Amino acid sequence: MPSQKTKPREPGRMMTQDPPVFDVALANFESAVIQRSNTTPVLLAFFIPGEKACDSLEATLVRMSQESRGAFVVGRCDGAANPDLAQAFRIQEVPTTVLIKDGVPLDAFAGAPAAAKIEEFLAAHLGPLTKPDDTVERAAALEETGDLAGARTLLETALESPGAEGCLRIALARVLCAQGHSTEAAVQLEALTPEEAQSPAARSVFARIGLGQGASDLDDLRAALAAEPKNIEKRLEYGKALVAGGQCAEGLEELLGVCISDLHHDDDAPRKALIDVFTALGPADPLTLEYQQRLSVLLCS
Repeated sequence: MPSQKTKPREPGRMMTQDPPVFDVALANFESAVIQRSNTTPVLLAFFIPGEKACDSLEATLVRMSQESRGAFVVGRCDGAANPDLAQAFRIQEVPTTVLIKDGVPLDAFAGAPAAAKIEEFLAAHLGPLTKPDDTVERAAALEETGDLAGARTLLETALESPGAEGCLRIALARVLCAQGHSTEAAVQLEALTPEEAQSPAARSVFARIGLGQGASDLDDLRAALAAEPKNIEKRLEYGKALVAGGQCAEGLEELLGVCISDLHHDDDAPRKALIDVFTALGPADPLTLEYQQRLSVLLCS
């Protein structure tokens, strides 16, 4: 098999949005297969046009690539039209499919096996083809039950698999925030693409991190407020700290109380603090809906 020098993969690099299937010939082999495999594993399928088994295999591989959100891509090579490549890979029958990762052929299989067998083949070399959307949903379910450690483990494991998307990093950052690890959450968000960073989910986590930055210990804040119960700045800090610590209802109530006391303090800081919390919770959260309405009533009074 052809051998090429492997380029190191950049840590934390996101999967590219390659088309799921493309044609391969000797002329484009270096760029289409070797170079591409440094960022996305390539299944190079040798086939004969019109053969039923070849067509069936291609359809299965393309579907699996799409369902796995680009965990791998499929290169199809007409073995008869490219005898040099077929000979280099020692192709004895078609279809035969070769897995190439980081410029190196890892393994191959012949024929058109069932999707379950192909999944086993890929899992042995790439890990499970986890579907990010499903993982995010399962992690969210664990969060709702209070199992933050379980949600974190699930997401961190999924991020080790090929095809990991930004939604996994955003979900992990949210869990890390809930655990009080704002710095680690920020590291996850730094790996997002500019488009992913502008998504509502990412902006929500950015807002959560902002609320937690510089927050003092809740006991210290309570003691400070006991000494100065009308200190607006300390009340704002206390409300934000409550939200950052997961006591969202209590924090919103405190911040709304500050708005009632002095809505326009420091260039509308109380109102802006509430809006930051709405962003952190998300527009569909019941607390957001409730306190948005209460703030609107206050603003219109």
